Amino acid sequence: MKNPFLAFTGIGFELIGLIVLGVWGGGWLDQFTWINKLGVPAGVLLALVIWFVHIFKLLQKINK
Repeated sequence: MKNPFLAFTGIGFELIGLIVLGVWGGGWLDQFTWINKLGVPAGVLLALVIWFVHIFKLLQKINK
């Protein structure tokens, strides 16, 4: 990777996009399942886990 700082420029946008997707997916899940009001928090939590895994892999790639 030539410039590792460029890899971090989109991290905030990725986080916002993943949280919006988690809220939307969790709301959809709340509508069609028996899970009562737990879909949105579960979707946001899943989005954060995905984001942290992505950051971890990106840091490993930069450190090599």
